[in-house]
Amino acid sequence: MLRKKESLSEKYATKAYELFEKKKWKVEYCETERSVFDCFCDRLAMLDNDEQRDLILELTEDYLKITLKDYEALLIEVWKEYLKNNKIQLNSEERFCICPILIEADFKKQKSSTAMLYLCGSLELRSFGMFADEQIRLCSTPEALVRDIVDKEVPLGRLVLIDDYIGSGETALECIEYIKKNHVDVEKVDVLSLVAQEEAINNLEKENVKVYAAVVRKKGISDKYAIGIVEKKKCIMHEIEDILKVDSKYSFGFNQTEALISLIKTPNNTFPVYWYENNSIKSKAPFPRKENIKML
Repeated sequence: MLRKKESLSEKYATKAYELFEKKKWKVEYCETERSVFDCFCDRLAMLDNDEQRDLILELTEDYLKITLKDYEALLIEVWKEYLKNNKIQLNSEERFCICPILIEADFKKQKSSTAMLYLCGSLELRSFGMFADEQIRLCSTPEALVRDIVDKEVPLGRLVLIDDYIGSGETALECIEYIKKNHVDVEKVDVLSLVAQEEAINNLEKENVKVYAAVVRKKGISDKYAIGIVEKKKCIMHEIEDILKVDSKYSFGFNQTEALISLIKTPNNTFPVYWYENNSIKSKAPFPRKENIKML
């Protein structure tokens, strides 16, 4: 049973339904669940014209939803790639450290990167020869890493900074700067993520940091269309953001990442039309990131 599509023309309700079916996204209505389909249709309905609706449908063709069920499989895939490209050989004193990508202000917060660290202790990864080594350390924060390596004067063999998604690379670079400031050898640092934007990989590799990702994503508009069409599509997206009254710092996603992705949460790097909500807009976002569920 589908609801609320009455607010959208039959033409676009049908297009939305066919797109959800193609992507194997749930469309049924259930009293106990929030309908992503209804919210998506409401977002289309509130737009001013078909040109705007067509753009959202075109972009959603490339939208990637990573569910919790996907996390371990992608994590194993990227670790296999990392170990294939890095023959890790530690001496008896060195440690191989894995640490979540966190900025200093977030050391005491629960972030997606800390969930990734927990998954690194999974039974599947323990089957890898290297993960049987007692020299492996899972460091809860970069601060804990400094305490374990620098303060105790323990030799660092290699450090992997981990996250589920890297959007612009800004957070990773700030994390690396903290580590560098605290005398950890950044030449021994690699970054590992389930998903990373191509632009972020380039930004990090300019700083001589190697990035490994199971999935690499391009910009949703700038990398999708021919040069002559890009500016037209960007103008249409600006019109959409004006309707939603999007905060300028999130225009085209944080740092203008132009991402089309949701993981456990939707990153603010994703185009705001998919997640942005405010009190002046009645329609709910199909892939929200609103902090209504809080950790105490």
